[in-house]
Amino acid sequence: MTTYKDIRGTHITTVTADPPAPVNGQMWYNSTTKVMKGFTENPVGAWATGGTLNTARNHLGSAGTKSLALVFGGATDPSTESNKTEQYNGSAFSEVSDLNTARRTNGTGATYTAAIAIGGYNSNPDITYNQTETWNGSSWTEVNDFCRSSKH
Repeated sequence: MTTYKDIRGTHITTVTADPPAPVNGQMWYNSTTKVMKGFTENPVGAWATGGTLNTARNHLGSAGTKSLALVFGGATDPSTESNKTEQYNGSAFSEVSDLNTARRTNGTGATYTAAIAIGGYNSNPDITYNQTETWNGSSWTEVNDFCRSSKH
């Protein structure tokens, strides 16, 4: 059954100062600042810290969430590329099946159970890769390479 509140809503309270502890969904008009405000809880949550990668590197690909993630490829120093793949379980990283081609990943996407590593490059900027590898949750498989243009 529909109620008056469902049809007409509720009145917005006018206050001279923001409430000290608003509840989720609360709205008010602050007559001092002449601003209508509302409060909602953050549905995603805050940043958190967790485990450390087993192999430190940069320029790597990643996919997933704060509690289930996958990181792959990258560079361990300015002249060495990595094929390392690590999964995160919410508290620690563990190394799993590595990429077939060590490289700094150029394009990535998807989830921790279905990722894709597209192209990439190594420490020599003239060498780029057009390999495409897919992750099925346990291993990488090279699939059709993408075409690349000689123009950038």
